[in-house]
Amino acid sequence: MRRRWKILSIGTGMLALAAATSPVWVPLAADLAEPMIRKQVLEIASDLLKPRIEIARFEYTFPLSVKILELRLISESKTDAEVVILQAPDVDITLDRIPILGGPIVFREFVLDGATARFLSKQDGELLGWSDLLKGDDPAEDEKENERPISDIFSIDKIEVKDFAVEYALVGVEEKMVLDGLDFEIDSKSKQGSKSIDLGRGPGWYEVDTRLNREGLFDISVAGGLDIDTLMLDISSLDLDLIVDDDSTSYLPPQLQGIVKARRIDGRIDASISGTIDLDDARRDDTKFSVRLRPTRLAIDDYNVEISKGTMEGSFKDEVLRIDPISISLFDGTITATAKIADEVRRGLPDAVASTTSNSGDGPEPAELERSEEEIAGQKAIQNLSQDFVPSEAFDAALKVATGLRMFTTLDVDRIQLSKIHRIKEEPTDQVSGLFSAGIEADTNLGRPLVTFGGGGEIEVVDGVFGSRPLIAGLARLMRVVTFSGREKDWLTMTFLIRDRQVEIQTVEALAGAIGLRGTGRIGFDGTLDLSLNGGPLEGLQATAGTVGRLTGWITDRLAKYVVTGSVGSPRISVAPLGIRIFD
Repeated sequence: MRRRWKILSIGTGMLALAAATSPVWVPLAADLAEPMIRKQVLEIASDLLKPRIEIARFEYTFPLSVKILELRLISESKTDAEVVILQAPDVDITLDRIPILGGPIVFREFVLDGATARFLSKQDGELLGWSDLLKGDDPAEDEKENERPISDIFSIDKIEVKDFAVEYALVGVEEKMVLDGLDFEIDSKSKQGSKSIDLGRGPGWYEVDTRLNREGLFDISVAGGLDIDTLMLDISSLDLDLIVDDDSTSYLPPQLQGIVKARRIDGRIDASISGTIDLDDARRDDTKFSVRLRPTRLAIDDYNVEISKGTMEGSFKDEVLRIDPISISLFDGTITATAKIADEVRRGLPDAVASTTSNSGDGPEPAELERSEEEIAGQKAIQNLSQDFVPSEAFDAALKVATGLRMFTTLDVDRIQLSKIHRIKEEPTDQVSGLFSAGIEADTNLGRPLVTFGGGGEIEVVDGVFGSRPLIAGLARLMRVVTFSGREKDWLTMTFLIRDRQVEIQTVEALAGAIGLRGTGRIGFDGTLDLSLNGGPLEGLQATAGTVGRLTGWITDRLAKYVVTGSVGSPRISVAPLGIRIFD
């Protein structure tokens, strides 16, 4: 009897198991679970995102598959029209576990096919729907009780994006940037599976190793880790290869399209970044970067500039941007520079030093907000030059930020050939030649460069020909001296200070053909001149006569002096007998 009951029990259990797992029940189970899954998915999305979510169809396939058709994220605003910022016709989601077994829903895999992301920029630079995409950006919303960490919701193994398109445009501007046909994949492993980076700092850390490529435009590869709870990105390496030319113009933002076309830019840039980036607060970033510029051509006004190569190394830490060095090879010479950008008050100093400096009363004062009419006119001119590339409100916002920043820089120029710097249609006879070198140190408030720019340095030109320049030609006419010579023996040395919107020339000595010059003076940022020079054939002789020349110069300084006023392009020259400026 017991054996019969045992056989009957086993048979009944097997029949029950077969019935439970029969395909007949699968559609019924899916139908019962679909409303619950749909509700949870939409609740999660609405809890995380501010834009309104719309879907045309939601399908659940037992046990772990979800398909969403015609997903749309719509930006809503009291002042702006609604904008569809993301449209995805086909979204496939794989769940981490069977949702009908209880517990919160967890996502394991996303596949987006044919999605389009739209970035519409307002005049002040705000991206509609994207600038405040996450609800966590509102401090009041961060105080919700029992808020579920994002790492409890996402346990992603893979995000695959097929035929992705990005559109970027300015409000009221027809031209837009369109990047389409993009395919990329993010294969992420949890902290147990990571090999390239230590992710054992919390449950939200994931490894990211992906590549994004667009033939003929860019190639981007990223390796590192992301904490999806804190939005902290730890980059082992981020490498960018970017091509800028006529063929790639339409793939750039509208502002850059205008710049590339107007400046006729043709070149290639390689860049790499490593370090940590806080996607929620850029001030906490700690990164290093390098940039390599391959042969590049561009036009600045009527001048052609050909850069044979360029490099830049830099870092950002403790809210200070340091670039050391920048090196550019052009015009057969080299320009090397360093720069530091920090807030106007601390200026990149340690807290204790910055506090002591500010309390002592000897430290630098922040730039005043009151601006002179001349400065306002200068800023207006800059804005007019950039109005085709930067919206006015965005320019004003950038200016406000820049006013709180100070830049310190050094510049070294080594033997640039001046004859290579000329207008496209300039005749060869109008060109100046010579090897130009300089060393300059300066600092300025980035929001008020005209009135705060200060520094000093020295300039040297050797193996030159200056005879065709307006100043030299004017002196030659006044002295009735023929100066033009093609022997490339002219030279110039100058030391100067920069302050009060002008270059104060401490000493200048030059030899142009038979004419020698020595003197001092001022050159305004607006090009105005106020120079006192000793010049003439005798000065040219003194310049090559050593001690005897200096003694002779002491006498002739009091006999032959010339006053130069007017502008750099149109100087006015007058004689000051015995050094007396009669016509001032």
